[in-house]
Amino acid sequence: MKPLIAEVKLTLILKQEEGVGYYLFVYPEKSGISIADHLQDTLEITLEQAETEYGVPRSAWKEISQEQLNYFNTD
Repeated sequence: MKPLIAEVKLTLILKQEEGVGYYLFVYPEKSGISIADHLQDTLEITLEQAETEYGVPRSAWKEISQEQLNYFNTD
């Protein structure tokens, strides 16, 4: 069998939970249902994980409106 590749676009949301840490939620394109979530102690570790595991550079992050956030299940 020849090697296979599947290219998918992902949406990542970084959200702080007071007293808990930083969550990194991963969603397939055009889906509000998370396929992965990661909890880290610091913002720095979370940004590093997003870059190393998902290829998201720090410069790609931007604020999300509450309306946009409501589409995604982050609770």
